[in-house]
Amino acid sequence: MRRSRANSDLTVSPLTAQPGDPLTIQAVIHNTGDLAIPADKVPVVLKAINQDLETTVLGTQLLPTLSTGAAITLSFATTRQALGDHLYNVEINPLATDTFERVFREAVYTDNVAAVGSALSASSLPTTYATDGAIARIAVSQNGGLYSRVALTSTLRLNSPTGPQIAEIPITPTAALESSSWVTASLLGPGSHQLYWAVDPNNTMGDSQLDDNLVGTTVNIFPDLSTTPALIGWGHDPGNETPISLRAENRGNWASAATNLAIWDKSPDQSDHHALGQIAIPAIEAGGYVELTGVLNLANTPAAATGLQALYLRLDPDNTPAELSKNNNGVLVGGLLGGPYSETPPPTDNSLYLPLIRR
Repeated sequence: MRRSRANSDLTVSPLTAQPGDPLTIQAVIHNTGDLAIPADKVPVVLKAINQDLETTVLGTQLLPTLSTGAAITLSFATTRQALGDHLYNVEINPLATDTFERVFREAVYTDNVAAVGSALSASSLPTTYATDGAIARIAVSQNGGLYSRVALTSTLRLNSPTGPQIAEIPITPTAALESSSWVTASLLGPGSHQLYWAVDPNNTMGDSQLDDNLVGTTVNIFPDLSTTPALIGWGHDPGNETPISLRAENRGNWASAATNLAIWDKSPDQSDHHALGQIAIPAIEAGGYVELTGVLNLANTPAAATGLQALYLRLDPDNTPAELSKNNNGVLVGGLLGGPYSETPPPTDNSLYLPLIRR
């Protein structure tokens, strides 16, 4: 004999029952053993378990004759317990409280108990970034089981499920909702951080499955260097030198360290490129920018005779500091020398290529 643990074997109705409302719990009992179960011998017990693991017996029924391979459904009519008593289990052939013996011998006892309660779960959502922090988000769902409209909490902890708590957010469960917490950059410091959401960490709803109530989410605190193509300007006349001006921006949520900007007449991945110079970029605060100017060296390049028609720029060409994204460190502006201009040349170095309206 066995009691299946499948969710379909233990059902509750109505799912929206609140404390004091009538509640019906149905359990499907399977006999997978080699012998028939005699009638009126084996008890099936319905229990309520509160958040302190205290057990209350709500009802007992005796199994009828159950032949090998057969199954039967038992219904228990009860009343939903008070808040915190939301977990119910059905146990077949339990140990007697006085003799600690079972009335019927079985080959396996470990599958004689199944539980039903709330069915909360959490899943991670993409983090939303701002220049002074990030918004860590999760989706909280009640996927089945008993619903509750009472206020619960979700907690956000740093570095581990038991790490320092940095947020506690009240939530009222519905079919699905989103929970979010603002996390300041100064709280975490630079780096890639793992934060852990726990939904109803004290199990006040009597969730029958707790392993999906905890989920990790990543929050990155890094600079993010970039430039606006429309603000890049340079001289187009022939000659050995030409001026350039542009804006270097930090779109990340942590200050950037001093670095360099390298400039070529086309992508350095092309064999006939020419290096035109570098410009120092000072440290930039998160969300800030600096205006840069410099002079490009065109000597011994085709641009000395024809004028400079295109530029390829890469911020932090050595890829030294970690950033939120390296995909926006490079930009191609103007037309390609010796051929038609392509607005979307394929990136080969995690650079972002954008067209420019020259000024």
